[in-house]
Amino acid sequence: MLAAFISAVGSGCWGALEINEIGIVKATGIDMEPDGSLRVTVLSVQPEGMATTPVTKSMMWIGTATGKTLSDAVANLRSIAFRRLSWLHNRIMIVGEDKARSDMGDVVDFLLRSRELRLRNCILIAEGRAFDMLRVPADVQMDYSTELEGLIENPDFWSKAYAPCAKEILVNFAEKGIEGIAGRISYYYSSRETFSSPREEYEKLDKRGEELPIAFMEGSAVFKAFKMEGWLNGAETRGYMWITGKAKRGIIVRAFDGGIASMENISANSRISVNIEGSKINACVKTDIRGRLVEYTADINLENTEAVSIIEQALSQVIKSEMEAAVKKAKEYGADIFGFGRSIYRDFPGQWAMMEKDWEKIFPQVEVSFDVSVTLNRPGMILRSLSR
Repeated sequence: MLAAFISAVGSGCWGALEINEIGIVKATGIDMEPDGSLRVTVLSVQPEGMATTPVTKSMMWIGTATGKTLSDAVANLRSIAFRRLSWLHNRIMIVGEDKARSDMGDVVDFLLRSRELRLRNCILIAEGRAFDMLRVPADVQMDYSTELEGLIENPDFWSKAYAPCAKEILVNFAEKGIEGIAGRISYYYSSRETFSSPREEYEKLDKRGEELPIAFMEGSAVFKAFKMEGWLNGAETRGYMWITGKAKRGIIVRAFDGGIASMENISANSRISVNIEGSKINACVKTDIRGRLVEYTADINLENTEAVSIIEQALSQVIKSEMEAAVKKAKEYGADIFGFGRSIYRDFPGQWAMMEKDWEKIFPQVEVSFDVSVTLNRPGMILRSLSR
């Protein structure tokens, strides 16, 4: 009996992998090649040594391979990887622009069928190729994936970029009366100096004095069904977030009475209502925003409630203009990313059944009005500008 127990315990760990035998994929890129094949690129952490061992170099491995399908490309990627690749900790999926404009259906299918990829993954669309995006050198961190994760977190504090998780995008793809939107990522070149180790190592490769790529996030990608239609810029993206109630933090600036007024929004709530009269569809977006004044150089006493009201109205006009710009661009793409059609499906199911198949053509004809209310809860530490 004891011998059988020892045999069972001894065989339980047979085939188990040690940590230094696993490549932990942190970011995955997908591109479409000119011949129609698909390229998969990964950033994979290669753990080494004990946890207390000082880290003196990047442990990030960049691997790439092509295939007829995504699963074929992943299989070919495994053939050149010197460690067993695991996607359980993958958090970022970057899709190249050509692939996004062609069709994302197979990407969605691959994501849903995978046992390792999670719906918490952030899906970003690269302005260009995902392969090039993942080859940008890290600036401060030892590994580039950590910096990418930081870029994804930052939009919550300025609202000119939007980085939804895969679950939200897939829900929008599946729901009636709403289209999908994804984050936009790119890079630009700069000759600015840096003190980070990765850049120092990069410059040793006869690159000193050349401009280096710097990753950034701004704007978003608009989808219709599974195909990307185009981009929203930073202001249009924030307009989308005002309308859908997703805006969290950000600075609103308005030239005002010879100076400027800057507000940081603290909270924003939006409600969409739709009314149908015959063949005419009207949508109203009511948005309530509360904020605090963070910069003010106009010569107006903020103790005067009427003056504060004038500032609030001026700031509301800026927000309204961003919302109008977002709707205008979405109508050009014929993509209802706001869910006006979803509101009709919910409130007028009978009418929606008749217009659903033509909603792409009907949506640009919807008349959208905005009711924006801004309330400045706090004027800051002073009531008068000292610069006047």
